[in-house]
Amino acid sequence: MRLARVARIFKLARYSTGLRAFGETMKKSAAELSMLGMFLVTGIMLFSTAIYFFERDEPNSKFYSIPAACWWCVITMTTVGYGDLVPITAGGKVVAALASVCGIIVLAFPISMIIDKFAESTGGWSGGEGDEEHGGGHHLPRTVHPLNGAGGGAIGGGQPVKKKSKRYVGF
Repeated sequence: MRLARVARIFKLARYSTGLRAFGETMKKSAAELSMLGMFLVTGIMLFSTAIYFFERDEPNSKFYSIPAACWWCVITMTTVGYGDLVPITAGGKVVAALASVCGIIVLAFPISMIIDKFAESTGGWSGGEGDEEHGGGHHLPRTVHPLNGAGGGAIGGGQPVKKKSKRYVGF
């Protein structure tokens, strides 16, 4: 019964242009998503084995097995960071730093490609009119005017900043 209700919610998604664009983006991004998964699994196996190797002999260590270390590595590489498992040794801390940096890098590249495909499918920055460099897109209004030789220039054509009064409000 509950499954039927969930199915009805998914039927409503076809009426939402945003959800349709999201679905199309996920279909178009299958290669990027599989690359993301492959790199995450490889990093998780590598770093969880390394952290287990450094932390296994410590008496207060919670890295008692490689699966426990895998849990830590998933949380670290996806930048969630619960803090329930913390390395104690210097080698473990180095592995933790490397795992977090590699996690950020591994997530950043495929996600940026997916976002680009989402923008293409929604007609965002690409695919519109007038942007010769990207084959379409929207122009942003120029908000910074070039400086002249005398040090002048304006930002956004705004008004000069007014001086604040010296009155203070206390609570």
